[in-house]
Amino acid sequence: MLLDVGVACLGVSTVRRFEVALESFLAEDLERAHFKDWEMPATQFNGILLWYASTPFYLPFRKVKDYEDYLARLDQIPGRLDTAIAHMRAPGSATI
Repeated sequence: MLLDVGVACLGVSTVRRFEVALESFLAEDLERAHFKDWEMPATQFNGILLWYASTPFYLPFRKVKDYEDYLARLDQIPGRLDTAIAHMRAPGSATI
């Protein structure tokens, strides 16, 4: 059971709901396991392309140096993409 000091203050019904939700999430993960999505380096929801696309949302642009650093990162993208593609094509990688 999950009743420890940190969870006990939530009450038994709250803890039980948490356990049921956790069991459901784990069951879904087991059902999807045959797809091996942890081996997929890029999908429509995650991957290097989306990381670069979302970078401006997570970086503060307050000074000129921030913009210069961002431009330097943009210059690195082609090389990083080539490296990612090489890793995806590397021997031993699962093919889709």
